[in-house]
Amino acid sequence: MEKPVSISVAEISKAAKTTVGKVLEQHKGTFPAVPQRIGFFPPHYWFGFVMSATPELEKAALGELQSVAVQIKRATADLANSAGAGRPGVLLNDGLVTIGFAPPIDVNFIEG
Repeated sequence: MEKPVSISVAEISKAAKTTVGKVLEQHKGTFPAVPQRIGFFPPHYWFGFVMSATPELEKAALGELQSVAVQIKRATADLANSAGAGRPGVLLNDGLVTIGFAPPIDVNFIEG
């Protein structure tokens, strides 16, 4: 039986914040606005960022948004190993865009 894996919410949120800034700098044309929330957020338990859908985002190809999610996941995993098996993705809901990754399903979250 494999040993349970834990992710420190504080550690991975710090890594995600660093990563999101660097990745969005490379995609200024698509992401001119600052995300409203960066880091870890329920209810979907994602790491990355959430922002309102801007006209630039609405025109962006889904492939580009998915590419940003992959970049965020890879760079965050470099800073926090326990995120390595996460699944990158894009959620569109109620005028908000969530871009980042979901952690592996068998991970336990710890505070601090």
